[in-house]
Amino acid sequence: VSQQRDWFQLAGELELENGEVVLMQTLLELTRNSQSRFVRLEGDRILALTDAFRKRIEDLRTYSEKQGKGHRMHPLAIPLLERMAPEFASLETDTAFRDRIKAWTAVENLQPDPPTPLQATLRDYQREGFRWLTRLASLGVGACLADDMGLGKTLQAIALILDRAPQGPTLVVAPTSVLFNWEAEIQRFAPTLRPRTLVGDRKAVVDALGPFDVLIVSYGLMQQESVAALLSGTSFKTLVLDEAQAI
Repeated sequence: VSQQRDWFQLAGELELENGEVVLMQTLLELTRNSQSRFVRLEGDRILALTDAFRKRIEDLRTYSEKQGKGHRMHPLAIPLLERMAPEFASLETDTAFRDRIKAWTAVENLQPDPPTPLQATLRDYQREGFRWLTRLASLGVGACLADDMGLGKTLQAIALILDRAPQGPTLVVAPTSVLFNWEAEIQRFAPTLRPRTLVGDRKAVVDALGPFDVLIVSYGLMQQESVAALLSGTSFKTLVLDEAQAI
């Protein structure tokens, strides 16, 4: 297992009792369209797999994808390989894989409290929502918060923004109809944050963005090439998409 850009490349082999070696990629292909545990090799030979091993082959296929002549696995599926490790005769991994496993372990034990400056008492489910968002954000992956209307999704998002605000600016993309609501909610629940809009000299607004700044932009504005070009040069620590189905 070795990192390849944002994914992990998989390579492996199965050694048979007669010393012959079957590549993992070959085994995945031979079992792709069959539910049987018997696999036909070259020369009309039959390879019999145990039910447990066949299940592992299916797991690898489910959580990986073909790329060229090999297979790759998304970092979010890496814990599956780590749990399977004791079943392999040997497993060779690189530093990136081991670092990713350490990060997952740390996240599982993460129980952050809402940031002190938050001017609200979160309900139990909102507190758990904030922790869930924080865990995923710490891994550098996204999340879809899909609570029903009126249950405080914006408040949970503001709690996350406030928690991450010291590390850099935030970009909120929302429908035009709720832009002012975002400003009002931020001022109400997180007065230490500074809501910003692209009014006046847009370049000056963007150039001045820093920690605790929250730039609020509409979906319509984001589709303007000049705005996209302007924002592409800025590194945002947090990105929130309100009514994200619009993406």
